[in-house]
Amino acid sequence: MAQVNDGGAPRLDVITPGGDESGQARVATPYGDHSISRVAGKLFFVDPLQNKDGYCSASVITSQSRRLIVTAAHCLAIIENDGSERGRLVWVEHPMFVPAYDATRPATDEQRAPYGLWPIRRTFAAQAIEDDPTNILKTDWDLVVADTYDQLGQPIEGVLGDALVPRTSTADDLFPLVNLVAYPGGAYGGGSQYWCASTTQNNFSGTGLQLPNCRSYFGSSGGSVVLNDQPVPAFAGREVVAVVHNGATYTRLWTYLYPGLASAADADTLR
Repeated sequence: MAQVNDGGAPRLDVITPGGDESGQARVATPYGDHSISRVAGKLFFVDPLQNKDGYCSASVITSQSRRLIVTAAHCLAIIENDGSERGRLVWVEHPMFVPAYDATRPATDEQRAPYGLWPIRRTFAAQAIEDDPTNILKTDWDLVVADTYDQLGQPIEGVLGDALVPRTSTADDLFPLVNLVAYPGGAYGGGSQYWCASTTQNNFSGTGLQLPNCRSYFGSSGGSVVLNDQPVPAFAGREVVAVVHNGATYTRLWTYLYPGLASAADADTLR
């Protein structure tokens, strides 16, 4: 279990079985044995502005094309300071999704990336982000859907045999119990999946969810918040309701946002 220094942050009421002071518990390996951990993965990319590697978290979602993943918009786009008030939107380079990534295994071990490497073909973000790049910093817009190239003639959902089911919501909707699944960095290393069980509440502005029993970290961005269908805290469920925006807030699959992104991605992929 990783030891975490939260710098004096308020103590959480941890409900995750075996969770640390941030509510995080390591997901059991091999990840392919469980439907949630199998479709969750690490998203690698190159930041063209700083010319360095970066990573986030993402998950495969059910879709007509069977090729889609969902993550945070700020994982795949960056604001460049071009001297203007809003800046310029720059997309990351060489984005690559690796489902069930397990860096605890040697680089030569096929189970390190048991389902292969999936390059991102195209990313779909809200027009509000294209019009004003600073919206990528806001909880209510920090969501993208991306489609992956096929591997050996098969779409990613076909190879994994599973995917999370998108569940849209409004600010009036709360969920009694959810699981956060992501690849936190820092003291956690960034190479293993962790999960955290929590109740939900709206943030103070109503623009996103908060998980009062969890704290997120660098690398968790884009990770999925999955509705738990069990009566007690457990690693369970299939419906994704939000993705990680930052350490304290989570972007919903808004009814005004997600359907349009998914439809555009499917239509482009299937044409």
